[in-house]
Amino acid sequence: MPQDDLYYGMSQDDLYYYFRHSSVDILSPSDFLYLYMDRELIKDGEIITRFRLHKTCHDISDLKTLDELNPLDEDFDTIPSKLISIEALLYIRFLPVTAIKLWNRWVKICKSSGRRPWCDVDSQPCDGLFLDMIMRHMERQPVSNWETYLDACGLDVSSVEAFLSDANLPQSAQAEEFPFETRRFWAQYFVTEKYSDLQHIHRTSILRTCAIDKRETERKNAGKAKGLEEQDSDDECSTDENSEDEDTDGPEEDCSDRDNLEYSDSEE
Repeated sequence: MPQDDLYYGMSQDDLYYYFRHSSVDILSPSDFLYLYMDRELIKDGEIITRFRLHKTCHDISDLKTLDELNPLDEDFDTIPSKLISIEALLYIRFLPVTAIKLWNRWVKICKSSGRRPWCDVDSQPCDGLFLDMIMRHMERQPVSNWETYLDACGLDVSSVEAFLSDANLPQSAQAEEFPFETRRFWAQYFVTEKYSDLQHIHRTSILRTCAIDKRETERKNAGKAKGLEEQDSDDECSTDENSEDEDTDGPEEDCSDRDNLEYSDSEE
């Protein structure tokens, strides 16, 4: 089953089941808006449960660096919108059938423990528990053949092989013939690294969110200070105008006595 066909033919109830239990946004709401609206470093994905993120956003939390970045189309990759989700399992490179099986197991674990699907007993995101469930799934596979092991785990073989070939691993891990237990270790390492990528993106988003909040606070404070300066300037102008009015509009001279004097002189 191709990844993009995972939801094809599902009923509304099935879709609600998978999406309702997804949790922990990879990016915070304010960070998403900044990257999507202000910097265009996010592009829409094929469906609402994933999007395309510029690769520099995986690591960079400095806003000045991102403000000056000119994004190129080839620098985007697709990531899930939720840290704990069936999309995250697909990102790790589990096959769709296995992803569905693992997700059903995760929801069952949460329901049986009376825990919300996204939180531990302290109401904290339980992405660590989610990864533990995946590791237990891989450790339960009793087979001793490499290809059979990957098939039993439900991993995409080509993705794992490419990782072992391209990653900066010890020479023993890159050899075609090395002990199965070693190969199984590196397969589990591959899964851990893939999920750690998502966790790292999530942590970077938290740091960026703090920077965004700080920038917004500074803007508000600067706006308030500017408003106070303008108000003080208006008050000074008003004071100057009043003083000028007082100088020009002094008390009018009383000419009644002078008129009477002039009139009496003319009579004489």
